[in-house]
Amino acid sequence: MYIIYKIVFENIPDIYIGSTNNLSRRISQHLYNSKNDKWSHRQLYKYMNSYKYKYEIIETQDCSKSVALAKEQECINLYKPCLNKISAVYNRDHYLQIRRERYHKRKHLFK
Repeated sequence: MYIIYKIVFENIPDIYIGSTNNLSRRISQHLYNSKNDKWSHRQLYKYMNSYKYKYEIIETQDCSKSVALAKEQECINLYKPCLNKISAVYNRDHYLQIRRERYHKRKHLFK
């Protein structure tokens, strides 16, 4: 079972949309990330540390992860949230190309 959810902030129009198969675990991850220096620069976590917010379930689906990610992307396309910085679904070939380019730019650092 996958859950498509959104994080809604009080008095702020921005939202975040996500999907998970374990909402309580994902909430814990968001809370941990909001307090962790590695992630605290992200706007989502800045908002979480500054404003009241709540999680709202958009829908639940008994489906595969890929179907859930596609549904999450549909919701991102529909709601156009400002806090989602990457697509839920991406073209695998494009992703691999980006990884190869990053590796080739940095490979001298690993010698």
